[in-house]
Amino acid sequence: MTRVKKLIAAVMIVLAICSFGMVQAHADESDSTDAVKTYYCIANYPVGVRLSTSPNGRALAWITMTESEAADAYVYGKIDYSEDKDELKIRGLTAQSMRLYCEKLAIGSEPCKIDKIISCGGSIMTLEVKSGSYLKCNEVVGAHRFDIAPSGQDNNVYKPSALNLSEDSAEVIISDDKPYVYTGKVIAPTVQVKYEGRVIEQGTDYKVTYKDNINAGTQAKIVVTGCGDYGGEIQKEFTIKPANVQSASIDVASCVYDGTAKLPKVTVKLNGAVMGTDNYKITLKNNVSAGNKAEAAIEGCKNLTGKVSKTFTISQADITKATVTLAANSYTYSGSYFKPAVTVAYGSAKLKASDYTVQYANNKEPGTATVTVTANGSNCVSGKRVVKNFRIEKKVPVISFKSPISTTWHNANGTHGFECVAPSDCQGTFSFKSSNPKLLAINAAGGRVQVMNNKAFGSVVITATFTPKGADAAHYSTKSITRTIKVVPNIVKIANTESKKSGQLYIQWSNSKKEYNASEYRIYYYGYKKDSEDCGQMSLYNSKSKITGTSTTITGLKAGKYYIKVVPCYKSGGNVQNGASTSAVKCVIK
Repeated sequence: MTRVKKLIAAVMIVLAICSFGMVQAHADESDSTDAVKTYYCIANYPVGVRLSTSPNGRALAWITMTESEAADAYVYGKIDYSEDKDELKIRGLTAQSMRLYCEKLAIGSEPCKIDKIISCGGSIMTLEVKSGSYLKCNEVVGAHRFDIAPSGQDNNVYKPSALNLSEDSAEVIISDDKPYVYTGKVIAPTVQVKYEGRVIEQGTDYKVTYKDNINAGTQAKIVVTGCGDYGGEIQKEFTIKPANVQSASIDVASCVYDGTAKLPKVTVKLNGAVMGTDNYKITLKNNVSAGNKAEAAIEGCKNLTGKVSKTFTISQADITKATVTLAANSYTYSGSYFKPAVTVAYGSAKLKASDYTVQYANNKEPGTATVTVTANGSNCVSGKRVVKNFRIEKKVPVISFKSPISTTWHNANGTHGFECVAPSDCQGTFSFKSSNPKLLAINAAGGRVQVMNNKAFGSVVITATFTPKGADAAHYSTKSITRTIKVVPNIVKIANTESKKSGQLYIQWSNSKKEYNASEYRIYYYGYKKDSEDCGQMSLYNSKSKITGTSTTITGLKAGKYYIKVVPCYKSGGNVQNGASTSAVKCVIK
């Protein structure tokens, strides 16, 4: 077949394919009168081809070409092209499925006439189109158009695109077109689709999907999308109404009285599925005391509508299952009765004081006191009593060491004991103990201490214990206090005494243990007349001044004979205490 023959045959095939699967076409003289007439020149080389279909089944094809020789057009009953036979096979095409009207038209003053009516059937039909002839088809205003692109000059292949589904060409019919009611599940109405009045097949010609088709309040949509020979998309809306809350299964949990307004757990189920709490509101009545008819009103919103009331139970509180707390669990004896405040609670909720009674026992003297909490027998609280204990401790006596503490060394005349201050409101006795009696001994009852080794160094802890006696022993506890004593032997010696001027005495001393350097030194003196006279009660010379060096000059004393002692001083517990003094040295002041 020549190039032009192939082209014309393609035009006929386009028309045939366009009509394939449509309703029967009815193109007659009355139809063509109402239609818009379009004239196209037939030539031997295609520049472009377009196909148009109408809602009533008519088809229009027009071709724009360069002018050339006339040729024959062939229409075959097959759709597959065979080069050997110059054939195209057309499936399902009958004389009733398509009619094409072609006519010779007048151009200017040149007359034209209708050559032939071509009817496509099972046999080959031929239309001769001579030079200057024109092809005319009936075009319907608003027809839907698709593009067909030629593949090449000598091998022209034309493929029409799918039929377009739109609100103009197709209709979506919902099988049960009425408002649907929310179920909590996907709602998918069945549909029927008609294309230009003819029912088309789901799965083959279109697919159905859905949008927003679960919840009420949003406009649900059916989406029909073309497939196979069909393209395009149509959306159909349908309504999902809220379900009535009265049709739901509602469970309101029981509660236990605790003196507060109860908020029971509410479960709403629709078709077996638990509804979210955003689908209803709850209003409560009589929801504090046990025994009342507590009520929960559930009002639907979002996916639910309507209102329903449900009663629920508030049972009595069992006092034995409550937590009983006292304001304090321990007190110190004062001679008065102790009544700690009581709190009865279930979790963080506290019962009212009017829901129970409180009794106290053994709540004055030291020992274990009891608190008994009993339900008052009202409708709100039941159960047996609860016993709670608290302690009353003995009072601790206040004792202290009397400062300063005086001690006498091994080589001194006698010793002095510790003095302790006893409490004024309690009768009792003191006892004493040394942590190192070989270095520093202390009389257990009297508190008299004595340095046992005047050559040893060390720290000794003296413990003084006060023990109440008589009636006070029941109300007061034993109390002990401690004091640490540094034991330093006589390491200071007077090296020189000299009176160079009237009323003055120069004294110099040494310290054999530098690690026990004194913080200061005190000078004591005693005037005597006879050499056989012992030193009596010595006086402190530098009571208003501090001597830190190892020498000093005494002034202001009258001329005469004197005993002189140098005493090193050490800091202990914030106080300055005397250490072991030197031996008394005789000297003369001019």
